[in-house]
Amino acid sequence: MFEFLRYYFKRGHMRDTSGHGVVRGIREFMAEIVKDEAFAESGYFAGLGVVPLTPEWRETQRKIVRRLKGFQP
Repeated sequence: MFEFLRYYFKRGHMRDTSGHGVVRGIREFMAEIVKDEAFAESGYFAGLGVVPLTPEWRETQRKIVRRLKGFQP
């Protein structure tokens, strides 16, 4: 049986109308989970039984996180 992790991040959680973060640490968490140390074939998610993404999908996820991180105040 395969286990998949899915995360959903809303821009509204990243900052409110005054430009302040709503969920403390969300940007750091997003950056952590797209590192190769976390979700590559030899990453710690694989050690927990999570199926790693292909290198192409990992790069796609990194690009998404980088784009969302651009909304920092």
